[in-house]
Order: sequence, then C-alpha cells, then structure tokens
Amino acid sequence: KEADTCFGDIWKNRLLKTDDRSTIVARGFVGPLRYLRNEASVQLARLTVEKVPNLFVGQPDITLDQALLATEMEGHRALAGEDDEKALFYGGEVAGRIQDIPSVKELIERIAEEAEKIIKELPGKVIV
Repeated sequence: KEADTCFGDIWKNRLLKTDDRSTIVARGFVGPLRYLRNEASVQLARLTVEKVPNLFVGQPDITLDQALLATEMEGHRALAGEDDEKALFYGGEVAGRIQDIPSVKELIERIAEEAEKIIKELPGKVIV
C-alpha cells in the first residue's frame, strides 16, 4: 500500500493531541516559525528570546548561534524517533482544528459530501 503522506506517525499523533493553544513561535531557518508546543519547541523559544530577541520584530538572525542551530538540528533529527517531546514539529494555528487524519480518498469523499449538502440546501436559503 502506498502511503498517503510523507509525515511519520510521530507527527500525525502529535498533531492529534494539539488544541487551539498548542503552538508557539520561535526561530526558524528563515525567520520566526510556528511550532507545535512541546519541550523542544519551548526550549527553542526560550533560546530565541535569549539569543535573538529582535527576530520577533522583523530583524533577521544573522548570528548563526551554535546553541540555536544545535537545538533545531536535534529537534529535526528527533522526528525520526518516537519521543514527541524532543522533536520539533512545524504547525500553524489551525493545527488545533484537526480532529483526525483521514486517507486522501476519505478526505476527498468528505469534501464532496459536504459540498453536495451545501448545494442542496442553497435553494432554501434564497430570499425572494
């Protein structure tokens, strides 16, 4: 069976644990980046505030601080493991709205069903 996604189970499982307050902003390779909140992302956010606080007001990080780079690399390597507190997961604010991870086929079928329902209900919503 071909995989529906290149994201591993560690990422999918962490995503399903996320709610609307479970993200945090810290340094990314190209500027501020939103991560799913866990021990690794909180540690990176603290280092960001300590080492490059101006990143949050639009000033690029050109320091290449070794502690920041090491924390980021360790967090990315941990994605291949099983400890979801050590891995850095990219994730936006909408992550907390994801309740399940269907296959691509299931997702498309859901979207089509919802669209059909909306279309069928439209005539009753027209005010003449």
